[in-house]
Amino acid sequence: MFVDVNGRYFVVFVFLMLINSVSAQSVQVVNANLGRSVILPCTANHDTLTAYWRYNDSKTVCDIIRGKVNFEEQDPVYKSRVESFPSKFAKGNFSIKLSNLKKSDAGIYTCNFPSTLTPGTVQLRVTENRTGDVMRRPDSLLLFLLGCVLLSN
Repeated sequence: MFVDVNGRYFVVFVFLMLINSVSAQSVQVVNANLGRSVILPCTANHDTLTAYWRYNDSKTVCDIIRGKVNFEEQDPVYKSRVESFPSKFAKGNFSIKLSNLKKSDAGIYTCNFPSTLTPGTVQLRVTENRTGDVMRRPDSLLLFLLGCVLLSN
């Protein structure tokens, strides 16, 4: 397969290494409830104060440039719904909080750093809040048990 050693072998080897590093990139899954808030995690393993949050590699969620949050190019669907933690930037924490979750918020978010090719990747899953269903179940059980007690008398 690798006959020519004059340069092609090296190029193919580097290409295969890049494919391996991209496929080895982990995606962190975060589950959250509709209408609630969620923290999308992002940490840097190197000295930087700049990170770019994107949704599906197209919509701008939030830009953090030289330690300052910049919402100038933010997609309107995220307006007034994104919060950051500036006191954590110097420690490499660029996580953001997304509030008032909508079904359309579900998807892939990337936290990109200008000095690295590997972004932090988060898959957000948004589900309906089912706490009301859980609260109704004990009432049903209570009524069933009450009925059993009344029938046994």
